Amino acid sequence: MTNRHLIKICLFSLFAVVITSYFRHQKIKLLEKELVQINKEIETKEANFKRTLNKIEQDASRKRRELIIKGDSININYSANNRVRS
Repeated sequence: MTNRHLIKICLFSLFAVVITSYFRHQKIKLLEKELVQINKEIETKEANFKRTLNKIEQDASRKRRELIIKGDSININYSANNRVRS
């Protein structure tokens, strides 16, 4: 094998390494973009979930207050009825 053949083999190997590295880099960039998009989707879903949970908690609190008020008015009416009968 001559030096010329060795140089061609080395250049071809170097070219193959450069091409492979380039495509790996492109794939990494694409995966990073996908990861950013997935993170945005997760953040959006998390924010929606928190809003929904907050709304459910507010509704539950409101209903709890309504039941307490309703329970108090029933107790007041019951007490008033018992006093009238006595």
